[in-house]
Amino acid sequence: MPEIRPIRDDESHAAALAEIDRLWGAADGSQDGDRLEVLAILIDDFERKRWPTARVDPVEAIKAHLQMNGLAQADLAKLLGSEPRASEILNRRRRLTVDMIAKLTSAWGLPADWLVQPYDLACCVTKNDAARATKTGTHPGLSGNRFAIRTAAKALG
Repeated sequence: MPEIRPIRDDESHAAALAEIDRLWGAADGSQDGDRLEVLAILIDDFERKRWPTARVDPVEAIKAHLQMNGLAQADLAKLLGSEPRASEILNRRRRLTVDMIAKLTSAWGLPADWLVQPYDLACCVTKNDAARATKTGTHPGLSGNRFAIRTAAKALG
């Protein structure tokens, strides 16, 4: 039985995978079972470094979960306790709260580390900004002619 060594390249990765296939089903606590466990940890470490996963967008993760499970926005609203809240989340008008993340994790099994990632909201203009833009017709977060800016600001306010 070859000595267990760190996995540093694709060749040693392939050899470790082959060894795992050979050891699969070994009894826990046995010599082969222990070897299997150590190899699994080494392979996991190598794969995380070799092929890192991209940052997951929380809203896209929720939308994908809805689609893959045949769920609708109404199901998210039921879970969060509010139809407007579900709409605000899916339309990027509101950030997820810790309570929402806890519900999504426990009820739907979405990983919390996906949901706590930072993400952009649909608009960076606050109600105060909208009020100022309505009065003055200008705001750095809104572009266009005065009429378009006022119209957008009123929609936000």
